[in-house]
Amino acid sequence: MCILFVCCLFSGCNKANMPAENVTLTPVIDLIGTNFETNSGYIADTSITPFDTPTYTTPTLTLPDNYTMAGEEDELLFDTTSALTTLAVNTNTMKDGSASEKPVTTTAVHTTTGTTAQYVSNPITVPTFEERISVKSVGKQFWYKQLSEKEQNAYNALVKAVVSYDAVVNFETSLTKAEYEKIFGIVFYQNPELFWLCDEFDLAPNGKSANLYYIYTKTQANDIQKFLDSKVATLIKTIPASATDLKKLQLCHDYVCTHTTFSMDYATACTVVGCLVDGVGQCAGYAKTMNYLCNIIDVPCMFVVGKNSEGASHAWNYVQLNNEWYLLDATWDDPILKVPDTQNVCYQYFCVRDIDTRDITHFAVNQAITESKCIYFDVPICTSQDQNIDVVYGNYASTYEEGYEILRADMCKSIESGRTTAHVKFSTQEVYLDARKRLYDDRELLNLKQELDDKYGVGIIKSLSVSKTNSLNYLQVTIVYN
Repeated sequence: MCILFVCCLFSGCNKANMPAENVTLTPVIDLIGTNFETNSGYIADTSITPFDTPTYTTPTLTLPDNYTMAGEEDELLFDTTSALTTLAVNTNTMKDGSASEKPVTTTAVHTTTGTTAQYVSNPITVPTFEERISVKSVGKQFWYKQLSEKEQNAYNALVKAVVSYDAVVNFETSLTKAEYEKIFGIVFYQNPELFWLCDEFDLAPNGKSANLYYIYTKTQANDIQKFLDSKVATLIKTIPASATDLKKLQLCHDYVCTHTTFSMDYATACTVVGCLVDGVGQCAGYAKTMNYLCNIIDVPCMFVVGKNSEGASHAWNYVQLNNEWYLLDATWDDPILKVPDTQNVCYQYFCVRDIDTRDITHFAVNQAITESKCIYFDVPICTSQDQNIDVVYGNYASTYEEGYEILRADMCKSIESGRTTAHVKFSTQEVYLDARKRLYDDRELLNLKQELDDKYGVGIIKSLSVSKTNSLNYLQVTIVYN
């Protein structure tokens, strides 16, 4: 039986999309100087028909001069004037993504032009690949502890086979279709290091073995790994060994958001390769990359699948800081500006609680997207705000008056540093709604603009606009400069 994870959460390597012999795939971005070819494992089922030769086209998408990023309630217009960025798309490597997890029309690739990394003298130590995927390391994982002994043995065998590029994995004990789907899903989701693993699998009728398929050859994967290591090395140079886990997590989060553009048009968009090498990703890519980096900085993290409020597939993370678990969604923290602004990272979904997100913004938590809809494992309960970044850094208010002062101070910092946003998070829905009414409906935001004009001079600020996120009591002001 062959089962496919058909969703935008996966990179794509199904038989219908695999090329016939001697047909070469053209990569979206040529990573290693030679074109990649799809590589599959040994297929034992002789009834499988030969592959059909696909037709490859490369349409072009361009970003309009002005586009809107829809918020939960308001639309916030980002007005830009820089040159358009062109994206080449290989349509034959895409899954059928029926709806975008993020409401944008199209995207432009993030770059780091004009930015300067703040390197530190004593950066953190990076664990090896072997250390990150070892049984000892995995044994500490929240989800691994929920597996039965039989499931743990199957998991360990599957990971070992994928690392070795085996065409077939053998199991000590026979697995049912449901058991293998669960184990394969956990391996595929929770091990972003195994980016060469294809999302298709075949379980033998007796349940004692399964065929494995790979996106890249071993040589290609090794070459891509060098690019990943290079990108990680650049990031690690900015993380001091003395940094708190929260600070380490923030630096990784900011790096992903400022170096990745949301896109559903790239074959690598659902993988760590897309985010760290190609600079593009969709929700699965963002979440896998955060998991990948958390494994490096030794912050417990897991990849979780589900749906957004519109019923479209989505993926995010749970992270653990100071023994408390939090939801983290880097996809929805990426401001997605046409001209990347490395200082304009959002923190709406950085270490938040279940009460603010579960069945409000994030649904069907950790439920398989296949017909079985199995639950891979029970996710941790998130009730704390101790490590919420706004609580820790003082952008958290219990009254409107306190929030007004925090917002004004943050706007002053933004103006002085050239940032385009400022925000405040309120403690309760009641206080948040009062602040929203007074700033937005009662137009007290104009009073704030007048104060800033008096401080910095008339003509600096062209306009201010408000973007609101109800469930998180998060109010953000965008500054448009003249």
